[in-house]
Amino acid sequence: MPDPAQQVRDWLATYDTPAASVAELLCDRHPRERVALTQIGADLHGRDLTYGELADRSAALAAGMASAGVGRGDHVATMVAAGADLAVAALAVWRLGAVHLPLLTAFA
Repeated sequence: MPDPAQQVRDWLATYDTPAASVAELLCDRHPRERVALTQIGADLHGRDLTYGELADRSAALAAGMASAGVGRGDHVATMVAAGADLAVAALAVWRLGAVHLPLLTAFA
């Protein structure tokens, strides 16, 4: 059985550093061809989104946000339905070091 105190030290070394990147930890460090998520459509068929697609889409959106002036520490509200687009938007915001504030329509 692993030593719990060592596990905590390992987690802190990975996650509690100024260099920690949410986009890197949740997306970029995974193989690009692996499935990151599967979204089930209204027709009940799934569409896979790979880590590579998620990385590329979120990087493109982050570039657009940056060109609009979004930067580290800014708060960005999004109103996106739960699914792949929400994951892309959240990662894009986190790539910039900004804070994501999802406005979920399900809680209207």
